[in-house]
Amino acid sequence: MIALTVLVVALARLLLNLRRASRTFEIVAQHSSDGIVLGKLDGTIIWCNDAYCRMMQRPRAFWIGKKPQKWVFPPDERPSDAEIEAFRFDIHAPDFGVSPEVRRNIRADGSLFWNQFSLAAVNDGRREPLIVLTCRDVTKQVEREDALERAKKELEHAVNFDALTGLANRRKLTDKLQQALSLAAERGTRAAVLHIDLDKFKEINDTHGHAAGDAVLTAMADLLDRCVRDTDLAARVGGDEFILVITEDTTLDALEGLAQRIVSKASKPLTWEGLRIGYGASIGIAVSSPGMLDGEELIQQADFALYEAKANGRGTFRVYDTRLRRRHVTQKGMAVDLVRTIREAAMDFHFQPIMNLKERRVAGVETLARWHHPQRGMIQPVEFLAMANDTGILEELDQAATQAAINALRTFDERGHDDLYVTVNTSFQTLSNQSLPTELQWTMDAAGFEPHRLVVEVLESVMLKSDPQESDIIDSITNLSRAGFTTLLDDFGIGYAGLSHLAQIPVSGIKIDRSLVRTMLSDRTSDAIIRAIVGLAEELDLKVVAEGVESGDLARRLPKHSSMNIQGYGLARPMPLATLMDWLDTFDPEHLLQAAPALDKAHRA
Repeated sequence: MIALTVLVVALARLLLNLRRASRTFEIVAQHSSDGIVLGKLDGTIIWCNDAYCRMMQRPRAFWIGKKPQKWVFPPDERPSDAEIEAFRFDIHAPDFGVSPEVRRNIRADGSLFWNQFSLAAVNDGRREPLIVLTCRDVTKQVEREDALERAKKELEHAVNFDALTGLANRRKLTDKLQQALSLAAERGTRAAVLHIDLDKFKEINDTHGHAAGDAVLTAMADLLDRCVRDTDLAARVGGDEFILVITEDTTLDALEGLAQRIVSKASKPLTWEGLRIGYGASIGIAVSSPGMLDGEELIQQADFALYEAKANGRGTFRVYDTRLRRRHVTQKGMAVDLVRTIREAAMDFHFQPIMNLKERRVAGVETLARWHHPQRGMIQPVEFLAMANDTGILEELDQAATQAAINALRTFDERGHDDLYVTVNTSFQTLSNQSLPTELQWTMDAAGFEPHRLVVEVLESVMLKSDPQESDIIDSITNLSRAGFTTLLDDFGIGYAGLSHLAQIPVSGIKIDRSLVRTMLSDRTSDAIIRAIVGLAEELDLKVVAEGVESGDLARRLPKHSSMNIQGYGLARPMPLATLMDWLDTFDPEHLLQAAPALDKAHRA
């Protein structure tokens, strides 16, 4: 544009010198696609080309002798008559003619456009210079640049903010928390984190649908946004998890007061589409130590305090204090020990028999991990499985269990029990791995076993994390079945959508949850539910395993279908492989079906 201006100015000078003697240059100017205007210092037009007239939709005769400001600017940007009258170009100003300008202009028909113009002062020997203005319609360019700028801002917003709630996302949170900790370390102050988890959120989604769940999330986001200052940050970091970063007034009294307000307001039901939806919030609070710069560590501390709040009945808050710090340090040490145990192949695995009721024979065994800590003794599965999940090594534990199952199959075949199968439990992380079916098939082929002898158990609760229409887990189960593996849906009968899962997931069978089985003798409803489940399974050609069979009475009560299998302490406890082999040699199924052995509940897994 600058080069064009220089050219036009040069041509304009020629025009001024030659306009009385020749029309050659005027012809050139008339055919220019850019508008060209020649005016006085007070803005009065003395000549303009056809391109300018077309741009403004007014003839040349209209412009000659007029100051254009009254007609070229939109009404809301138009100078007053007095300002127009007093106007003069200041050709000595430092910025005069330095670079093009862009302003909104208006045509005769009222349409608006963006006009890019350049100015230059020329002298034809008169008493004062003349002004040459060159201009062009750059509306498309401006609109394109505006669209790119909007897209840039939208992309930046999408990268840093949650689409549903409008709160910051984890990326924005990480940046803000790092800034807050750096500033606190520099000033000798503290930063704080509140980790907030919604209570009853899964129940809301399953009872009222995801739209209701989204309404609750949005309401919670609005609540948190109102509770923080401009210097703080509210972020959504998971499905129903939020984090607040507090940078000012981080005294314990202030933070506890903030947490109490949030808990109190979240306890009030939300009215949505005529429904009153009750929910709540549990909160963990952590305050940075002097000089602390690790934002992830502070979040982990708040997370630990959150779990403490949830363990104490939910709808409350807990502070990460000295007591919790000691427990947290102990648990982190145990997590390190667990990782070492798994990676050094030092985890123990026990096996619990599964019996087919109709055939009165042991059909298979379930592989169960057991961890004996060298200092703390036997650690309950519910505890170390949570640690494995938190440390991201559930897949490694699943792989260790699979290897233990294959070792058991070798021993079975060597001892003449080549008709037994072995089940392994698989985590959400393992099932999300799309290469799982192929990897298991290679493993079984290398070991010389048919796929059907390895049974993959999937917790029904895992299905709640998956959208059936686009789930890696559903794909994994489908491919496992196609490869010849048996798949069982575990804990069936207590989930939120058990029957619907049978229609969506190609499993080979189900394991009825022990809470139903244990009460079937005393609860007619449980008994009726189990019989209905078994009948449905028979019709769908699904295998059935009833867990929690702890007496002969329960075993005798269950239907004697070919698909019915039982598992529980009434049959046998989980035991090491060597003990299991001795048990298989001496097991008498008639003993189970005639008497109820005494049980030591303290050792139940």
